[in-house]
Amino acid sequence: MKVKEVKAVIELKVPCPEVVFSSVNPEIREPPTDRYTGKLKKDKGKVTFEFKAKDLVALRAAINAYIRWVRSICEIYDIYLKEGLK
Repeated sequence: MKVKEVKAVIELKVPCPEVVFSSVNPEIREPPTDRYTGKLKKDKGKVTFEFKAKDLVALRAAINAYIRWVRSICEIYDIYLKEGLK
């Protein structure tokens, strides 16, 4: 059986949804490969990713990359707040 497309929706509650959205949105609009597409939404302290991919490997790679980016953004945001730079 050959899979034509795989999909995933991931909703993340983050302390800085606007920052995550503005940082990640340009990348998701123009992904580095044509093996997946994505959409990003923000709403009430959450960001939601919707991915479609040609295969499971591409889907997993995209999810891992974006989750790492969100984690890094939130860690930097936390440091920013702790240092009183806001």
